[in-house]
Amino acid sequence: MLRCWLIVLSFMVYLAGAKECPDDSWEKYNDEHCIKVYEERMSWEEARKTCQTEGSDLVQIEDSELNEFVRALLPVKKDRYWIGISDHEKSGLLLSVSGKRLDSYTNWRKREPKMRPNIKNCVEIIANRHGRWKVKPCFRKRGFVCQKGAVQMKKWDDLKVTWGKPGVPGFFNSMPRTSQDALAQGFKKVSDCDVHGKWRGSRYVENDDFLLVLLYDVSGYIAGVQNVVTSEIEQETGYPTSQMKPPFVRDDEGNFVLSVYFVDPGMICTTGRNSTTFESHGTGTHLYIQNGNDPETDIISIPRVETGLVGTKWFKGQCFPTMGQHYWYDAREDMDCDNTFPVFLIYNGGQLNVFGWFMLIDIQSKRAEHPPKLIYNKFIKPVPKCFYDYERLTTLHIYLTSNIMANRC
Repeated sequence: MLRCWLIVLSFMVYLAGAKECPDDSWEKYNDEHCIKVYEERMSWEEARKTCQTEGSDLVQIEDSELNEFVRALLPVKKDRYWIGISDHEKSGLLLSVSGKRLDSYTNWRKREPKMRPNIKNCVEIIANRHGRWKVKPCFRKRGFVCQKGAVQMKKWDDLKVTWGKPGVPGFFNSMPRTSQDALAQGFKKVSDCDVHGKWRGSRYVENDDFLLVLLYDVSGYIAGVQNVVTSEIEQETGYPTSQMKPPFVRDDEGNFVLSVYFVDPGMICTTGRNSTTFESHGTGTHLYIQNGNDPETDIISIPRVETGLVGTKWFKGQCFPTMGQHYWYDAREDMDCDNTFPVFLIYNGGQLNVFGWFMLIDIQSKRAEHPPKLIYNKFIKPVPKCFYDYERLTTLHIYLTSNIMANRC
C-alpha cells in the first residue's frame, strides 16, 4: 500500500512541473535545480572542472533551505565537501562561482571565515556540524557538490515505429496507446497483467508479429514495449547469445523477451494510470530496460537528458536526420559482437525521444528495418568490425514524438 501511495505522489509531482535531472544520481531541489554529491576527493579546482564536464558548477548556496538540503545528502563519515565559494577572482575576497558577493546568506562555523595569506582560499561545508562552512586551502582534497538547472522536458506525445521515407505508407506508423484502440486496430491480447510474472503489462500483438509487443497497464494505458525472439530462432541462429541474457529474459515457453517500460514497472499491474495522468504524461515519463528476472528491481534507468550519459558506457555514435544522435552501449571497433547490447538510444535537443532494437539476425517483419552495410557508419563510427560479418541486421526505431522532421540532433 505504501508503494502505491508513493507512486501516486510521484505522479502528482510530475503533473506539477515536468522538469527533470539528468539521471538518478542527481537530486532535484525545488523543481528548478539538480544537486549531485561526489565522494571522490579532489582539490577545489579539480572539483570544479569535474562539475563543468557535466554542464554544471560547484553548488551556490544562497539560503538556509538549500544549505540544509545539501547537508542532508552528505555522508557523515566523509564530512567535508567543497562548495562554490573561493577567492580565486580576487585574493582575500570570497565570491561565489558566479561572481556574487556573500551578502544574502552565509553559514559560517564559529570564528570563520579565516583567510590565509599568499594562497588560494576555498570554502567547504561540514556535514556533521549542521552544514557549517569553513575556509580551507584550495589544494586540500575534499568531496564536492555540483549544481545544475533542471531541464523542462518535452512531452512524449506519440508512439511511432519503423524509420523510412516520411509520408510513405508503412513508415512512422503510430501505435495505439490504449488497449481499447489496440483491439480496434486488430491487435490481439496474448497475456494479462501479472504482478508475479517475468515482466509487467498486458501484452498485445498484431498478426503474430513479435518484433513489437505492446504493453498496457491495468487501466489500459500504454506502459512499454517488448521484442520477442522465439525459441526456434534462438536454436537456429544462436541469437540472443548468452551474454545478452539478460536483457533478454527466457519465458516459460523457451522464448527470449526484451522489455522496455515507459513508466515505473511497479505500478503497471497495480494502480496503472488514469485519464488525467495519461493526458499529462503522454506515452510515459521514463525509460526503463529490464535487465533480469525481476521487472521491478532488475532495471536500467535511462537518462532522459543527454548529459546524463556522461561518464557511462554509452558510446556516442552518429547524428542522422529524422532519427537523431545515436548512442550505443559499450560499442568499440574491436568488440566481440556476442556482447552487443540490443537497445540503442537517440537524443534530440539534448532529450531522449527515440530508442530502438538492434539485432544481429535477419528478422522477417513488416516493421523491421534492414540497413545496408554501406550506411552503418551513418549511425556509429567507427563501426565495430564484427558487424560486417553478418549477412543482414535488423533494427527497429521506436519514436516517442510525433514531430519526426524536428529530429535533427
